[in-house]
Amino acid sequence: MRATVTPTFVDPPKPGKTNLSVKGDDGTRFSVPPKFGPSFVVGLPVTVDYEEKFYQGKTFNMVEGVMPVSMRAQFPAPVAKDLPVEMSHGPQTQVKPSTDHKDMLIFVTGVVGRAMGSGQFSTTDVKILTLAALEAYKEIK
Repeated sequence: MRATVTPTFVDPPKPGKTNLSVKGDDGTRFSVPPKFGPSFVVGLPVTVDYEEKFYQGKTFNMVEGVMPVSMRAQFPAPVAKDLPVEMSHGPQTQVKPSTDHKDMLIFVTGVVGRAMGSGQFSTTDVKILTLAALEAYKEIK
């Protein structure tokens, strides 16, 4: 099955266990293998593939795959201003990004670049770092 989950908490494995516990904003709980753990950040939605498993009379939602929700869907394009530009073949329209959008790009680029430059992250972490930086920008803006 597939679902989009916005974690409200991400708990480390209990003693003697290997999977993390994640609770979505709708109250659904998921058991998450450690390899998918970095994909779960409180407040940032992810799409999960999972299977319902029954054990000792309980149902467990076991995560089998994770993909970040499209940033385009989460962060819509900025409102652009149309500026007339004279060209040799007549007037054209130039789209100029808003200042807020530029500020966001600069912030996210700086945060992700600094994190990647630290050597503590791999290229597989870029999407997660970007989503976390975007969320941080929204909080301080």
